[in-house]
Amino acid sequence: MKIAIIIQARMRSTRLPGKVLLSVLGKPLLQYLLERVRAVNLGLPIIIATSREPDDDSIANFCVEQAVVCYRGSCLDVASRFTDVIDEHNLDAFVRLSGDSPLLDGEILRQAVEAFDVDADLVTNIYPRSYPRGQSVEILWAECFRETLPRMKKESDREHVTSIFYQHAGEFRIRNLMLTPPLTDTSMAVDTPEDFERFQRLIETTGDVWVGMNYRQLLDRIQKSMPQQDLHV
Repeated sequence: MKIAIIIQARMRSTRLPGKVLLSVLGKPLLQYLLERVRAVNLGLPIIIATSREPDDDSIANFCVEQAVVCYRGSCLDVASRFTDVIDEHNLDAFVRLSGDSPLLDGEILRQAVEAFDVDADLVTNIYPRSYPRGQSVEILWAECFRETLPRMKKESDREHVTSIFYQHAGEFRIRNLMLTPPLTDTSMAVDTPEDFERFQRLIETTGDVWVGMNYRQLLDRIQKSMPQQDLHV
């Protein structure tokens, strides 16, 4: 089985423009995410899927610097971007990650990969969501994704890639990873200026050891260093 990790990333963002390349201690957010993914040593190729827009030239340049495969496709039709990556690399399945999740716990990624087999169309930890935002992982079979693509008629479905699977959950074999008790009232993603400030403070106070910390340890550091109201989504 040929499976790859596809990280979707683009510079255009309403709430925090250019967020995926914002720098903390000399490293952009995408590099932090790459370090987290590589640290778990799954041996899967990593592909960063961005757009052809001039704004995303900087992401393509980042990929060259980091020796990471880059694919450039549609800006808003992210589903077609994923399909092109699948076809170009002859993938049987793919992991979908978001570039605004620099604190992703690699062990959650490992658990999802280990739970993925022929008896599931989709392995996820967001249906229902029980993990904090910024810890989201999805794995899909390429054939199932291709077959479902023509049903994505709405622009929102094309942009959000997997939403149609959850809208019609009864038609798919969805295997969900659950966390008990759930931590849905917290966010570890970087989607707003406040999120970035929180991430920056975390990295500056933990140093290099952050790479080896799991999401619970990182969340504990965040909770101790920031006002409680800042933790809510």
